[in-house]
Amino acid sequence: MTNNQNDLRVMKTEQALCDAFIELLEHKRFEKITVNELCDKAMIRRATFYTHFADKYEFFAFFVRRTRSCFLKCADADSIETQDDYGSFLFIKCMQYVRENQSFIEGITQSSLLHVLLDIMAEEIYSNIYERITNNEEEIDEETAKFYAGFYTGGILQTLKGMILSKTFPDDAAIKDYFHGLFGK
Repeated sequence: MTNNQNDLRVMKTEQALCDAFIELLEHKRFEKITVNELCDKAMIRRATFYTHFADKYEFFAFFVRRTRSCFLKCADADSIETQDDYGSFLFIKCMQYVRENQSFIEGITQSSLLHVLLDIMAEEIYSNIYERITNNEEEIDEETAKFYAGFYTGGILQTLKGMILSKTFPDDAAIKDYFHGLFGK
């Protein structure tokens, strides 16, 4: 939105728009939602909306970034020792995000924007894995770090996409078992 992240008015506007967006997605596809409807539901003026966003697609990207920024902050990742356990942790956090935002995910799945949601999540997952690898005490070269980050990101996203489309969401314990089976633990 804007750089006024601590401005209470901006925070209230953001929250109102996000709440309205989720409500609207429960009843119609993203493509059918208009800026007017979003503003009416959020009880803000169109001019306010356009002060902060160019269009509903820019708002959508903001919405996904805003909601997904919470999904990794909820747990203590510092206590995770191995990269495989960290991959499991990230996947579980992604699944929790999907479970907690099911109406939003369902609305996005029915629209043409699932790939956008997955791309935004990929950026977050990749950067988190890359940062963790490069900040690790072990010396690892940049190309290897990029390979690992891309490998884990791709695996997590493809699996997540399959689960979203099939509407099959295993519990956290099952996900940990899958990871442990995959990496021979």
